[in-house]
Amino acid sequence: MSIGQKLYPDKVIPITESGCHIWIGADKGNGYGNINYKGKNYTAHRLFYILENGQIDDDLDVCHSCDVRSCVNPNHLFEGSRKDNMQDCADKNRQAKGFDFKHTKISAEQVNEIAESKCHARELTTKYNLSIKYIQRIQNHGKRY
Repeated sequence: MSIGQKLYPDKVIPITESGCHIWIGADKGNGYGNINYKGKNYTAHRLFYILENGQIDDDLDVCHSCDVRSCVNPNHLFEGSRKDNMQDCADKNRQAKGFDFKHTKISAEQVNEIAESKCHARELTTKYNLSIKYIQRIQNHGKRY
């Protein structure tokens, strides 16, 4: 049992099959646990890693080998730079891209509609709630999807 589990036994559920220890306490709204410890706010996995391994530089991330954001099992955590974390994400094909990206404003079908439209870009800004620059970029690059 990790130090974190001993401190917060009612906030962690061990999953035998995966070995993950799932944080069920407060969260940040993005899948990562949130916890205040000795007056400082932490992501739960970062705190559990620190409790087990000692303090780490603020500029380092605590990464998940299991890819489960709510996991706080120190054996599933490792420290790395932001670049290391992003590379791990890319290597495992976990990053959101294209129309899976949460900030995507329009669908692939809408891109095609804009590209094929004979309307002036200014008219399409209202219909699609996009800037004229964005509409023109789609029109200039043609049908893409």
